[in-house]
Parts: sequence; C-alpha cells; structure tokens
Amino acid sequence: SRAPEPKRRFVPSKWERMKVLRIVRGIREGYIKIGKPPEKKERFYLIWGEDDLADDSETIEKRKRRGPKHIPAPKTTLPGHAESYHPPPEYLFTKEEEKEWEDADPEDRKIKFKPNDFGKLRKVPGYKEFIKESFERCLDLYLCARVEKQRLNIDPESLVPKLPQPHELRPYPTTVAVTYYGHNGHVRCIAVDPLGHLLATGGTDNVVRVWEVDTGRCLTEFDVRETAQDSTREEDSTITALEWNPQVKYRILAIAVGNRVILLHCGDDFCQHSDALATVNLLKGASAEEEPLKSNGEKSKMVEWDESGATRDAARIMEGESAYTTMHMVDGHSTAVVDITWHRKGEYLATVSETKATSRGQVMVHHTVKRQSQNPFTAKSTKGKVQKVLFHPSKPIFFMATQTHVSSFHLLRQVLIKKLSSGAKWISSMAIHPGGDNLVVGTYDRRVCWFDMDLSSKPYKTLKYHEKAVRSVSFHRRYPLLATASDDGAVHIFHARVFDDLMRNPLIVPVKVLRAHVVKEGLGVFACAFHPTQPWVFSAGADGTVKLFQNIP
Repeated sequence: SRAPEPKRRFVPSKWERMKVLRIVRGIREGYIKIGKPPEKKERFYLIWGEDDLADDSETIEKRKRRGPKHIPAPKTTLPGHAESYHPPPEYLFTKEEEKEWEDADPEDRKIKFKPNDFGKLRKVPGYKEFIKESFERCLDLYLCARVEKQRLNIDPESLVPKLPQPHELRPYPTTVAVTYYGHNGHVRCIAVDPLGHLLATGGTDNVVRVWEVDTGRCLTEFDVRETAQDSTREEDSTITALEWNPQVKYRILAIAVGNRVILLHCGDDFCQHSDALATVNLLKGASAEEEPLKSNGEKSKMVEWDESGATRDAARIMEGESAYTTMHMVDGHSTAVVDITWHRKGEYLATVSETKATSRGQVMVHHTVKRQSQNPFTAKSTKGKVQKVLFHPSKPIFFMATQTHVSSFHLLRQVLIKKLSSGAKWISSMAIHPGGDNLVVGTYDRRVCWFDMDLSSKPYKTLKYHEKAVRSVSFHRRYPLLATASDDGAVHIFHARVFDDLMRNPLIVPVKVLRAHVVKEGLGVFACAFHPTQPWVFSAGADGTVKLFQNIP
C-alpha cells in the first residue's frame, strides 16, 4: 500500500546523535556562537564633537567618513636661477628691461622681483617682502577654494586611431607631369571629358581652351564674346562654369557665360557617325520649342535658344567642325549663371542664376533636346541664395546647396527628402560620392564637411586642413580618392574609402599635399577635377596655369 510508515517503526540514528552532541558541546564552550554579538555602548563620549587629536584608528576612521575629503594645499613653486643671490649674467636685467619692469603694473610683470647679484652669501640682506608674502600666502590658503581633479592614467597613443600608412593606399597623384600654358589671367574652371582625352579650361580672358590631356597641346580656342547679344558689355563674358556632357555620344561642353549657357561641340577627332547625329539633335533640337505654362494658363518664355552657330549636317561634325548653341536666360533669370550640372543621361541640364526673381527661384532645369525649360523650385522653397546643384549619380534625387544648408529633393515624388546642416557660414562647392550615399561640401571658412546621408543630417566628419577658403572639392569615379583645392595654393588628396558594410564608417586618410601654384592677389587654386579612368588630378590656379598631377613614384 501507499500508506506512510508508522512512527512506531522509527529508529534514532546513532551518528546524528553524536553530531548533535558535538554542536551542543561547542556552544557551551564558546567556540560556536549563535546570533550577533551584543553592541557595546561607549561609556564616555565627546561633548563638543570629534577629537582631532585622537590617535585610535576607530576615531580616525569615523572622522574620515564625515564631511568633505581633506584636500592638501598646493605647493609653492620652487625657486629658479633668477632668485639666486649670485645668478648668471643672462638672468640680470639690462637698463631697458629694468625700466620696462618698473613701468609695468604688478599684475602684468612676468616675475615679481628684480634679480640682484650680491656676490657672496654674507652680503645678502634681509628680505623686506617676507612678512607681506607670508601674509598673502596665508590668505591664499584660507580664502581660495580647493578642487580635487582626478587624472586619468591613459596612454595618449592609445587614443589616436590606427590609420594605414600612405604608401599602402596607392595609387594617388604625387607629381606634376604636364603644365598647360596659354591663359592670360586667372583660370577659374576646368572640366575633363568622359573619355579622359580632352581637358576644357575657362579663364578671365573670356576664352575657353580645349587641350589634349597627354601632350598638353591646345586643340581649340573659343572666344565666348562672340555669342553675346550686346558685345559692349564685358560683364556678360565672364566664364563661371564648365561641364562636359556625361554621355560620350554627345561630345558637348556646357559653358556658363554671363546670363547665357553655350552648348559647344569642340570639333575633336573622336566623333563617330552615331555620335554626330546625337550631337546634331542636341545642338539643333529634335522638336520645336515648347514654352512652359504659368499657373494661370498663360505661356511664359524663360529661355531663348540661339542656333545660329549650330548645324544639321552630321558629316561636318564628324570632320571636326566646331558648332554651338546658345541659351539666353530671360524673364527674371537674366542675371549671371553661376553653376551648371548635367544629368547622368545627358539630356537634362540644371542651371543656377546669381539672384532670384520675386516669384521664381534661381534653379532651372532644361531639356536640351526637346528645348523645354522648367522652374521646379520657387523663391520660398529655396530659402536662401543657391550656390551649387547636383544630380544623384543613380537615383532621381536632386541636391541643392544654399549658403548654409544642403537640401535633397525626390524628383518623381516632388518632396523634400532631407536637409543637411553644414554648420558653416558660406558653402562654396559640393561633390557627391559615386555610390550616392555620401556628400562632401567645401566652405569659404576653410572647412570640408563630409555627410553620411544614411547616418545624420549633421556632418559625419569636418576636415580643417586648409589655411584659406576651400574653392573646390571632387571625388574620383573609380578610385577611393577625394581632392580639395584652396586659396592657400595647395590641393589636398585624401584616401576616401566607403565600405559596402553599413556597420563600418568611411575611412578618410590624408595622403598627399600638392603645391605647384603661385598665390596671386590672395587667390590660389580655383578648381580641381579627377581624370575619369586614371588616378590623376587637374588643378586650375590664379597664376594662369593648369597642372596635371600623376601617380609617379
């Protein structure tokens, strides 16, 4: 059955009895104590508090636990050679130094006494300022607050990030290989064609020159004053920006001159028949011009197209004949064009006017083949003077930089995606990484701000290597390279690697400082641009020259 065992069958254990007896014996003898010992109350105590003269450890421990921790007084500075009774001659005052010391206020004196040479110790008189200085020392000890500063015992080398050596990050440009001479004045802008064969430069002499990259030979010279409607106005012939069409088939160079944009075919020998047809369609237009509509339904003309310098003959384009089409900004956009940029497909061109109209913004987007122009941003949406614009390399996103912020817009959804705050006073240039997730802006207050757009709207890293205003920034399309140009006459090259792993931050390492331009009138390097396929960089300076830096060991 499952019934428990009856108590009458219980047999006491002999060993448990012996164990219990052993415990009882220990309690009686006192080496086994049960419960807490009774607290001993002090029979005598201090009436007026603690006894500072007590020497027993218990009283000292109680005194340490009460009140703030004792902080010892700072030690006085040890005397130096100037305080000696027989100092070296170099520590004694000259007449000019003695007069300067006497005329200065006591608070402004580097030392509080005048060094004297007594020659022998027995000739040293009593120090008359002893009582006064002792009293001031006592006041300092009594009145000055004391603060205990905890110092961290950290090796400074452990705080410095471990970066790779520059020779491990090659290739990058190091040496001047080719110098392009020919401009009379400053060279303000440069552009390299997508194949890397041609280099276009524009300067204050109102001439655009196209060079052969490898040899430094000038292939074409184009005077932009020929396209002005009123040739008497010199301010209309200032070249502000150059940009090659990113599509190889077009072979078109966009030139921002005054209040117009010139689409120029330079007449090179690399143009094939299919490329010539595409170039003709862009220069002459594939269809009739369609004017945009205002909000009230009336047609408004923002751009006048002048095709007098263009041609419909593709054979003449293949033979190397130069041709151009001019876009004249009108109706509130007649001020100078300060920036231009192409869309990656090569048909859309965005322009930025210097000042905005009352109802329209500074930014316009032109379809060069269909001859259509639109003004997507109003004066209220820009909220500031627009400096630079960029198209995203792979997505329908448009970047617009004002003096202090960079805004990104989605072109299909027509919404503002993100507004980046640079923390700078005036943005001068902007470049986007080929991956599309990182943006770099240069500022006139000597900063280069790197933005990780997936991370935050604040700069991920701010680089302060230049001594003067940063004029231009540029990314390489294939190599992890970043170049910055400044008015201090230097071009800084950075190894800028962006990892596919989203958990790893970009690696930015300065590898080379290129100095080849002469600073004139406080102006150094205006622009820099990378070669599309090679680790080479071009720089345009105020000294009228253009330099090509190559990776020569």
